[in-house]
Amino acid sequence: MIADERSHIKKLGIRRILKAKNQPPEKLRIFKIPDINWNAEDYTELINWSECSITEPPLTMDIKNEDFLAAIKNLSAINISKLPCHTQVVERCIKLVTEASNKVCEHSARDGFIRSEPDQLLSVEDIGFLPEPSTNHVEHSEQDGKVNAGELT
Repeated sequence: MIADERSHIKKLGIRRILKAKNQPPEKLRIFKIPDINWNAEDYTELINWSECSITEPPLTMDIKNEDFLAAIKNLSAINISKLPCHTQVVERCIKLVTEASNKVCEHSARDGFIRSEPDQLLSVEDIGFLPEPSTNHVEHSEQDGKVNAGELT
């Protein structure tokens, strides 16, 4: 909503985020999928907002209240972190899952098909934005059948 071009929708979205941001956090938030209004004429009408427990979106948690208030006054854009969501790895996975769906029917068969494609398995280097792998590891010695803990650093 805060990226909507319509000023009244943008203001409404910002006000909802500010309201959620200023509410004291609950001990444990239980997510309940809201009922969908299938007769909605706009995405803002898809759920009944008064029946939902609204919490702040994780992407806006680093944005200060002052920045939100300035955006309401000026209708300026809010700078939200850009996160990769459509990388080459994602495209390869989509292609592989589509291919598997065309060749096999059951979920377990599809899973087996995907796992049997060694060239398609992901590595940390392919993904690119994951943290470096830990040096902590456990090695299994087939000679004596014992599990040996690797050196912890």
